[in-house]
Amino acid sequence: MRKEKTNVKNQKGMTLVALVVTIIVLLILAAVALNLTIGENGIITRTKQATIINENANVYEQLQLKVGEYEIDKVESDNNEAILSRLKSDGYVNEDNTVNVENLIGRSMKTGKGSKEKGDVYVLEQMQKTASSVTSDSSTGMEYYLVYYAEGNSSNRNLGLAFKHNSATSSYVDWDKVFETAEKYPGQNEDNENIGLDYLGRPVNMDLWSYENCGTYIDLTGTHLDQYGAIASKGYAYRGKYYDGKIEGEVPMYIKPTGADEFLPVKKMTYTFSKYTEKYDEENKNSELVHAPKIPDSVESMKGTFFNCTALNEVAGLSNSLNDMYETFRGCISLVKTPEIPDSVETMASTFMHCSNLEEISNFSKNVKSMSSTFNDCGKLTNIPEIPNGVMEMDLTFSGCTSLVNAPEIPNSATEMYSTFSSCTSLVDAPEIPDSVTSLEFTFLSCTALVNVPKIPNSVTNMDSTFSNCTSLTIAPEIPDSVTSINSTFSGCTSLVEIPKLSNNVTNLYSTFSDCTSLVNAPTIPDSVTNMSSTFSGCISLVNAPTIPDNVTNMSSTFSDCSSLVEAPKIPEKVTGMNSTFENCINLKKAPIIPESVNTIITTFNNCSSLTGTLTINAKVEPYLYIRGYTNCLKGAATNNDASLILNGTSNYLNAIYNTKSDESNITLQK
Repeated sequence: MRKEKTNVKNQKGMTLVALVVTIIVLLILAAVALNLTIGENGIITRTKQATIINENANVYEQLQLKVGEYEIDKVESDNNEAILSRLKSDGYVNEDNTVNVENLIGRSMKTGKGSKEKGDVYVLEQMQKTASSVTSDSSTGMEYYLVYYAEGNSSNRNLGLAFKHNSATSSYVDWDKVFETAEKYPGQNEDNENIGLDYLGRPVNMDLWSYENCGTYIDLTGTHLDQYGAIASKGYAYRGKYYDGKIEGEVPMYIKPTGADEFLPVKKMTYTFSKYTEKYDEENKNSELVHAPKIPDSVESMKGTFFNCTALNEVAGLSNSLNDMYETFRGCISLVKTPEIPDSVETMASTFMHCSNLEEISNFSKNVKSMSSTFNDCGKLTNIPEIPNGVMEMDLTFSGCTSLVNAPEIPNSATEMYSTFSSCTSLVDAPEIPDSVTSLEFTFLSCTALVNVPKIPNSVTNMDSTFSNCTSLTIAPEIPDSVTSINSTFSGCTSLVEIPKLSNNVTNLYSTFSDCTSLVNAPTIPDSVTNMSSTFSGCISLVNAPTIPDNVTNMSSTFSDCSSLVEAPKIPEKVTGMNSTFENCINLKKAPIIPESVNTIITTFNNCSSLTGTLTINAKVEPYLYIRGYTNCLKGAATNNDASLILNGTSNYLNAIYNTKSDESNITLQK
């Protein structure tokens, strides 16, 4: 009876534990569900964000329609009333320039019910418009833009929609107000000349800027240093000051130079903040710049703007008109993440070159065409976003990205891939090569972890050093007949054991397989080859030499240091150069006949310590060669005095060494 009570008690205990576990599981599930619903990325949050985006579009489209109607009416009825005044008189915009969304849309919306002070309101904000702005029309006056003040956030979001304050022929610039405001900023002269304006038409202290008047636009120029620290171009050094790592003052969007009649837009910022040496600025060094200022939308070129700003780690925003980013952030070693790249950008050559701490790429411009050296030596990059189709130049794009594990897909628009992934020492799989590529020169040079390589397309003609020093590569790809040059293609591939067919149109095999220390069997050499200089130099495992085609003329160092080679191949009748051909081939037993065409055989058999038999030289050589050459040719060729190497050459210059003993070997030379 007691035992039965005990079992009942134990059963009750197990039921309580199960209940507690069930409650805990339910609480966890409830927390997960709650987070998915109201969390930062929850359903409710994303729904709210989508609603705001949709409402913004509604306000923009309706306001755009109204502005379009007024502009058409202005032309047809010669109504010269300002568009903003009509929007206000019709009740679509309030007197404080906030948009009356209920009147504009015809219904109540979830957004646009607040105020300027509290947010959640649409506002028309003005900006100075001049005849010489980027739009290139002849109008002047004020332009208005639709902006949305988000709820709980005082910063505004520009939604676009520019329209003029007055008619196309009128002019509205409140210069008294501009000059009155300008007095608050130091650096304006007494005549109110040399004025700069930011993107909202506010005055900018021009003492902070040096610039060039380029006729129809302004270039904010800086001093550019080359890699050795010397001045590479004259330019004008930036004289501004830094405070707490930031530029004092806004970057001007328009400048009215001293004596000029009109404002000119800032379109270029050429090496504006590029680093310069202390002797040019002891007090304010560009290397101290930490926070980059916002770049106005008038700027089209940022060539070297932040070149070597080594402390820069934050960028406020780039121009939406930007197309040239050559060297913009080159050498910014403190930059960890790229800023958002506008889709207007076409050139990203060397943009982030030597940014050694860059870890994250925000995006690529959809219209970029040049990406040469874009991320050269960015050693911390591990992954790359999709490269847009349209990119043609990819020379050195990811060269030196030692942490890159996965290569991005190469777009079909790419034509040049010179050294694209060279020294990417963590790269295991090479990407597919599109048919548009014509050159793979140095493409995967020193990719020491590379194991898998793609098929080489028939469009490729140049493969010089493509896989040089890829020490993990075991099987080489087939070389298509389109390829004409494979100099050093597999040199230093110490794990390479298999070589498929070579191109039938290749002529030069200079150092193609040099130092392939695991290679046992050589491939068939195409009949088109003429140069085999150093082709198999350092292939210490090579046992059998391939047949040398009849068209070969240069065999200098072809088999030098091939310490396992036992038998030499026949030397063709067209060969002229044989310097060091079999040098250090310590297991070579028999020397080949040297044809009459040969004119240089310096150190040809140097240290061939196992060589025996007869050496037949039919060459007609220059007189200086027997002094510098033939003795050295046989230096260390045998190990004892019993070896007999007989020279049967036809040249008179061989008589000088017949029946003599070499001073540099143990060989007795006999006629």
